[in-house]
Amino acid sequence: MAQAARDLHRRGIATVELATCLPLLLILLLGVWEVARYIEVQQVLNNAAREAGRQAAGGGRTAAQVRQSVITFLQSASINPANVQVSITNLSSPPLSDPTQANYLDRLQVVIQLPYRNVSLSLTSMFIPADAWLTASASWRSLRDLPVTVDIQPPVE
Repeated sequence: MAQAARDLHRRGIATVELATCLPLLLILLLGVWEVARYIEVQQVLNNAAREAGRQAAGGGRTAAQVRQSVITFLQSASINPANVQVSITNLSSPPLSDPTQANYLDRLQVVIQLPYRNVSLSLTSMFIPADAWLTASASWRSLRDLPVTVDIQPPVE
């Protein structure tokens, strides 16, 4: 009889321990989940900026086409591209913002900004300010009109 009472008492203690620890564990789990999502989306944004910079540096795509490639990249990674901001800046010749007008070896910078609320997976976005943005950038040199010469003679050994 004493053993049964002790087991019942022990189950009550375990229930109280679970009730006190479970909220803390859930908060910790949601925090880890949110940080992992942030890191994942930041990596995707960095890759999108690099790809957009590569396309802009080629000189064959307009700013609108580069922007569309960023949106397509984000959609393929299951990220909502609503309110995404893509800016392409020619750092060598500031008035020229269209990559098709860049000169050879001009430095082009692509900056992508995405609202954090677009990518948050949990209710923790209630605690994050509405003006929180994820930002990624990439700088490339323009290869527009790169002088390429092709020697049609086979090499002599």
